[in-house]
Amino acid sequence: MFPKRGPFKTLMKIDIIDFNDAVNLKHFGIEKISYQNQCWLFDLESFELNEEKEVTAWKPKPVGERRNNLKSLADYSDSDRNELIGSEYYLRNEFFDDIELILEAFHLYKLGNIVATFSQNTTVEITHFNYPRFRRIPQTGICQISVKDLPEIEKLFLKLKKIENKKILLNIERLKYDADNLHHSFINLVGILESLLTNNDTGELKFRFSLYVNHILRNSINSDIKIDFPTAKKLYDVRSSLVHKGESKKYSIELYLLLKDITREILVWHIENENYNVEKDFMEYVFEKK
Repeated sequence: MFPKRGPFKTLMKIDIIDFNDAVNLKHFGIEKISYQNQCWLFDLESFELNEEKEVTAWKPKPVGERRNNLKSLADYSDSDRNELIGSEYYLRNEFFDDIELILEAFHLYKLGNIVATFSQNTTVEITHFNYPRFRRIPQTGICQISVKDLPEIEKLFLKLKKIENKKILLNIERLKYDADNLHHSFINLVGILESLLTNNDTGELKFRFSLYVNHILRNSINSDIKIDFPTAKKLYDVRSSLVHKGESKKYSIELYLLLKDITREILVWHIENENYNVEKDFMEYVFEKK
């Protein structure tokens, strides 16, 4: 039986730009792994990364010198190993049941790729694989954060632990298990925003979708994401074309990434403000302005 209490350590591939010493927060900590220890861990003589933290080359140790430190990597493909090599951080925490929620907080906090595939109990040699193993977002590169973001990620983790709203929980799962096919993902992302913002009222759906997406980003969240009303309508138009025709001339990878970031940010807002009602907020905003 896998122990529920640790301490645990989870290998993570992420870019923390100003990381110097280990960071220990109340509910988790981050520890950096040296290049030498990474080579030891993966039975490598050497490896090279580019500026985006992608593996460009790696050289395994001769068979007779390998220690097989990560026995669970036996079924990994070379592509999977490429994803893992260069993982220079351990996420450390005490309770097994918190691990995936902490990782989810990292994923939700900022757009970008994070590789975190397994956790080890530091007192017993047992490895547990987290699912999904790899969560890749095209053209975003490795997720980049700073040390000052870590307390904010911890706050988001604590919100995730307490949330009870079934609609928000469902949409967290929808984003977590988003489709690899970008067209399918686009449809799913618009569906998440519809669920959060339109309250199952189908009247003038595209208009209200565009209006509320624009309002919540500009006036509620005060987001750094800049979007106007026509662009919000374009998101819905692309979704409709993909659903009904299987293609859209307006679709682009840039529009997809914008939608992905908007969905992430609006979902986080609802996690942090569980009883938020965008229609009520919009009406109060309009009448207060007058």
